[in-house]
Amino acid sequence: MIDAVGVSNQSADFEHLEPMLERIVASAGALPDVMTMDAGYWSENNVNECRGLRRFLLRGLEKVNGEWHLIAATPNPLKLFRFQQSQRRVLVAATG
Repeated sequence: MIDAVGVSNQSADFEHLEPMLERIVASAGALPDVMTMDAGYWSENNVNECRGLRRFLLRGLEKVNGEWHLIAATPNPLKLFRFQQSQRRVLVAATG
């Protein structure tokens, strides 16, 4: 799986699709056959699923970009962890 992640200090995010595609080409050599993209980064739902991130801890675009890369790298491992925890609770409940 190839991810393109970035932070901008511009309010409109729809302009960032093309640069993200260019990042994928630069890192992987070509675009994949299948990609998923959202219709826009900003939504009320996204703001509510942001894991408590209210602001960046660091200042400056370069530092914030690094912080965002760390945050963007964690959703799938976090989902796996939560799934494993739920399975353990089901197992404990079933065995008493």
